[in-house]
Amino acid sequence: MKHAALAALAVGMAFLAAPAAAFEGHVKKCYTQHWQEPEYKYTQHLVRKGYKRIEYRGSNRAEKVYYPPVYEEKRTRVSKGRYVLRPVACGAHHE
Repeated sequence: MKHAALAALAVGMAFLAAPAAAFEGHVKKCYTQHWQEPEYKYTQHLVRKGYKRIEYRGSNRAEKVYYPPVYEEKRTRVSKGRYVLRPVACGAHHE
C-alpha cells in the first residue's frame, strides 16, 4: 500500500511540474540596468549687495575698491536617483 501511495504521489508531482518544464519562452528584447543620478534645481539668493568703497592705504594713497555681491546657493531635489532600463542587442545565449 505504501509503494502504491508513493507511486501515485510521484506521478501527481510529475503532472504538476510538466507544464512549467514544457514552457519554452522566446526573448523579445534585452535591457541593461543603468543608474541615473538624482536631478537638482539650483537657486541663488542675494545675501549682500555689491558695493564700491574708497579705502585709504598709507598716508598718501586712496583707492576705490569694488566688493562683488555675495550669493547663497540652495539646492532642491527635483527627482530621486533611480535605475533605468536601456535596450541593448540580445546575445546568442538568449535566443
